[in-house]
Amino acid sequence: MVARSLQMKKQVRTYLSRHGFTLVWALGFGAWLGFGAWNYFNSAEVATPEQVVAARKQMTPGQLAYEKAFRSFETYFRLLGDPDDAKRFAANWQHRFDASGKLKTEEGTQAAIEEMSKVGSLLGCPAQFNGKCLFERAKRAYIRVHYNLGDADLPNLTDPKQRAEWSDMIDKTIDPKLLESEDGVFAAIRQMRDSLHMPFDLVHSPAMTKTETRVREAHFPGIGVPIAVTNVEKNKLGGLFHFFFGRPQSGSPLLGKVQLGDVVLAVNDRNLDGLTIEEAKQFFVGKPGDHLKLQVQRDQDSKPFEVDAVFTCAPDVPNCSSNANLGVDLGITHLNEIPLSEISQVIAEAPVEGSPALGKINEGDLIVAVNHESLNGLIVRQVVERIHGDVDTPVVLTLKRKDASGNYSKFDVTITRKVIEKHAVHFTALEDGIGLVVLDQISSLNVPADFAVAIARTVLPLASEALNGKTDAESLRLVAQFNELNQKLAQGATLDDASMRIAMKARDVYEELGQGGGFILDLTHNPGGEKSIFLDLAGQILPDGLVVSLREREFGTDRIMIHEDSLTPAFAISSDRPLGMGLEGATIHPSVRVPLLLPKKMSFKVLVGPNTASAAELTAGMLQTHKRAILIGRKLPGQKGHSSTLGKGSGQATIPLPYGFSLHVTYLEFYPGGERSNGRGLIADLDADGLSAQRELAIAEIKKDNLAMATRMEDTQLAKDRNREILGNDMRDRANEDHKPLESQDPSRFK
Repeated sequence: MVARSLQMKKQVRTYLSRHGFTLVWALGFGAWLGFGAWNYFNSAEVATPEQVVAARKQMTPGQLAYEKAFRSFETYFRLLGDPDDAKRFAANWQHRFDASGKLKTEEGTQAAIEEMSKVGSLLGCPAQFNGKCLFERAKRAYIRVHYNLGDADLPNLTDPKQRAEWSDMIDKTIDPKLLESEDGVFAAIRQMRDSLHMPFDLVHSPAMTKTETRVREAHFPGIGVPIAVTNVEKNKLGGLFHFFFGRPQSGSPLLGKVQLGDVVLAVNDRNLDGLTIEEAKQFFVGKPGDHLKLQVQRDQDSKPFEVDAVFTCAPDVPNCSSNANLGVDLGITHLNEIPLSEISQVIAEAPVEGSPALGKINEGDLIVAVNHESLNGLIVRQVVERIHGDVDTPVVLTLKRKDASGNYSKFDVTITRKVIEKHAVHFTALEDGIGLVVLDQISSLNVPADFAVAIARTVLPLASEALNGKTDAESLRLVAQFNELNQKLAQGATLDDASMRIAMKARDVYEELGQGGGFILDLTHNPGGEKSIFLDLAGQILPDGLVVSLREREFGTDRIMIHEDSLTPAFAISSDRPLGMGLEGATIHPSVRVPLLLPKKMSFKVLVGPNTASAAELTAGMLQTHKRAILIGRKLPGQKGHSSTLGKGSGQATIPLPYGFSLHVTYLEFYPGGERSNGRGLIADLDADGLSAQRELAIAEIKKDNLAMATRMEDTQLAKDRNREILGNDMRDRANEDHKPLESQDPSRFK
């Protein structure tokens, strides 16, 4: 039932995400709109939760999928559209297919949702592009959703006075001519976004929105070849491209002086524009004690300011005399928009297993044209769009391949596009029963099922080993089941209801009898993902406790709510209450929890780094707060103190707009396990220099834990043996005394 329930959730999410109409907090965190959020809308039309549950029990899967799609469209109609448009949409579409029988099949349901989406996705705007209507919908999204996380220095759109002032400012500063074209509206919305100074708010074009949807579905029509760009550092700074700072690590000479996202304009009075990225990087490495003067700009419209810093490095850093730094990462603004050229070209990585590119494209091939059109001047996103296309259609790629002598040959290959399923969970079985999972992101719908498989593949062999030597029929049956399932999972199977029960039994066997093994979760380059998927993962690895506490704006109102998700051994419990109100004002929503798959006593380590962000930080912070896992961080050269993660503790709702555009709008702050992380990051428990060292340290710590556990188990067994011996001696002594006449027995022996 559990596996089938997860599959149904995935199917319904997929129906909606194809039209960009899931509610996502990004990270991209995705969650169904809760009952509390409906308070903004016409409450007379909203059924009680009990009525909704009763009605849904009578629905077929198709009806349920259509109902959720309708509610999603209706939600955004009411939030962003005009009231009359919302009423017309509800009247025309809510029960449109009730009597047609169309919702009895998956194909019919999908066709019905497609038909509804043609109207619903416009949110009341005309079918023909209307820039003014699009901009107005985007503006309403900020007005009715945005939350500045309580920062007094930023516009507060939950305050009526500040909201009115901000709206007037936008109306006066946006050039009406921008609203006459798609590119102009895109620029105008970004200008409006920038006025709120929230670094993780995004504006997505239709192409970017479509790509994000494909990431969520984990299905891409294409050829199955990841690509990268060569010689990025040979490109020049200036225009769109500037250095920007990551968040300074503890001990950095820039700590308290610069913030995440600050742009570097000049170093030691030398403007960086015109220098290549490679040349400009040299300014940020020096000798310990050398001074550096930086010209920094915080916002596009703010005045630049100067910052002084001194190069430092830790005593254990090699070549410290010439390799000191500032203890902060550098990024490049608009890095993905660097145009391709003879210098920076598209290079192919290894084709995905089972993809149509296997045998036709090799890792390291340069892709110089698509369908005989040169890629020079394009950006990576445009190249991806050209390679993607309809399934079962051909695409011609012009490749340059280097031979053993270093010479390039140029030739064309024709590849037929297929549906490529992309997986974000990468499992490796290490020595001594240790499972390693590299988790790329927490956005794709296949992540929970793949993650469950990875845990099961770690636990099953250990549970089977724990039963070795037992000859009773039940133990032999379980060993056979564990080994058979592990083999199927290794060949690509997923957990259905029956195999999920076997995996849970393996967990119980390990919990009672197992020794050794361990689990490593690598989140070092994980940017985050969807809330609903994060909660599925949390259920698989956390026995019980507070999973996350959110402080979020209730859509369309000025009210700030506290939302909490917790786990008990049997239930998942979510609660909502207004900020400032105690638990007596909370609304509680219990549900059956996702089964715990990772044994509670198994050693668990999590690898994090400066790029671990958002939902990945949420996962790591939850485990650290409950002392379920140790965090092992990556220390930057010269860094003092423990390393930390990015510190993105905010969540963004993905708001669909007409004509395929979308927004990521900040509306919540999250507290992993109840602890604040925004702007701070998570402090690692242990540190290592680089990913390989992190993994080696994790393995060493797991072996240390297992040795301690084995010692405890051995000491416990010795104590049991001693007690059994003492008890046996006492029983023999008592038996000997019992054979004596009563007057000859010594009662003091048995007090």
